[in-house]
Amino acid sequence: MSKRHRSRSSIPRISLWNIDEERLFNAVWFESVPPADMMQYRAHQKNHFVLSYTVTGSFRNYIDFKEKIFHQGDVALINPNHIHFVRPVDKKVIKIIVLAFNRSFFNRLNLSARVNMMTNNPAGILFVKGQNYEKDVIPLLFRSVFQEYKTKQKATPLIVSLMSHLLTQLCEQSNPVKQLPKGNYTYYSFLKLLDEKLSETHRVADYAAALKLSEKSLNRACQAIAQCSAQAIIHQKINYEAKRQLVHNQSSAKEIGYAVGFSDPIQFSKFFKHHNGVTPLEYRKKARSGRLS
Repeated sequence: MSKRHRSRSSIPRISLWNIDEERLFNAVWFESVPPADMMQYRAHQKNHFVLSYTVTGSFRNYIDFKEKIFHQGDVALINPNHIHFVRPVDKKVIKIIVLAFNRSFFNRLNLSARVNMMTNNPAGILFVKGQNYEKDVIPLLFRSVFQEYKTKQKATPLIVSLMSHLLTQLCEQSNPVKQLPKGNYTYYSFLKLLDEKLSETHRVADYAAALKLSEKSLNRACQAIAQCSAQAIIHQKINYEAKRQLVHNQSSAKEIGYAVGFSDPIQFSKFFKHHNGVTPLEYRKKARSGRLS
């Protein structure tokens, strides 16, 4: 495989809340008077989940192609790898309780919380509006987690239990799923793995092996829920990742091709044009001129 390049202008991949392989979890009381010279206000990607409760203030949150304004009482969960930044609405103080955690901590959550997280908008953002700080369950759980972490400074079993309950509550209020279809855990586990390994492989066999499944079983799960094959889902993911990088990232098309798993820039260009009818550079030009439909 060709040597991969990294552009100096690429979107930085950072850990805002000191999350890494050793520190699985962190609870932070974030307070800022915008504008501020902070990484949160510039486009970035993270390797971890960020769960936030807005105590005071408002701000615009940009995730990939979508803008959402957060107000006092709003709760959100942002998945890893999104291109993300915030913008102030005004110059008033913003206060947010942030609970950040990595994939290792995610794997400690109870099964119900993990399934709910993967089922409810697995590639996007979970959002609940207007939670009262003094009266509602979700803010109470935020405060309980924050206090436990402030006291113990580590991810205790109590924090894992509280976070499992908190995330389940968020999922149920954000986008309640009345009945999970059979095979859904396999399907959403595949989506989670695809988010982690897209730059490494596009082969269905590799994902099936990592999930300890046959290709037939993986395809059956995908057909049952998404009505398409595992390979089609991989192609959809490649195309989505490529498009968002072209819009948000200053890297060359060649570098973006490497980032989504192509060692050959020509193959990447052919793939992109097949799915979008234009070359990567033509798509970028249209997107930045506001001419995309």
